[in-house]
Amino acid sequence: LDASLSFVCFEVVQIIVEQGLVHPVKCMPAIVAMETSPDATYRDTASMIHKKLNDKHASIIHGQALDCVKVSFEYQCKAMGHGYPRGYRMNGDKVEALLGSLWRVVGGKKGRKNEFIGGLVGVFDVDLKNCKAESVKLPLMKYVAENLAAFEYKTENEVLYVVHCLMRVLSTTGENCLATIREWNGGAAVGGGDLEWYARV
Repeated sequence: LDASLSFVCFEVVQIIVEQGLVHPVKCMPAIVAMETSPDATYRDTASMIHKKLNDKHASIIHGQALDCVKVSFEYQCKAMGHGYPRGYRMNGDKVEALLGSLWRVVGGKKGRKNEFIGGLVGVFDVDLKNCKAESVKLPLMKYVAENLAAFEYKTENEVLYVVHCLMRVLSTTGENCLATIREWNGGAAVGGGDLEWYARV
């Protein structure tokens, strides 16, 4: 991405938000994307805007959180120029989720937080038998998984809820995946039964 163009575009978004020229929900994907920027100045400014919007419009701006996550992934892909992005960055010895700022803002209320986690985990819920191969976005799934692993959880219940949501997907999508692999494998056991054990946990 062209740094000067990114700066100008971000300034435009900032002015639009501050003057209330567009509904806050429409600005959120761009703001969340900039919160994942490699540039700390962009990240901090985007986080500040996000917090201000959250103070005024908390009940409406996070309804499309998953769309924001997808836009942040697309932004990271363009920023890299090649390959696929990781869902975290290293800050010295510390692992930081790229969507950590979004998580901190959304995590203010339990109901909203759980809804957000459920939306993220929903990325893994794919009907392998009836979907087209191009609709299975493995790089996006990896991006989401790495963010989930790197979030700063404050309580044990938050972690347990993530596990609960993942297990719920695993019990359906995991079973279907195992069945599909068995079909490809001519009905033979897969991985010494390990996959079956994980699918049924």
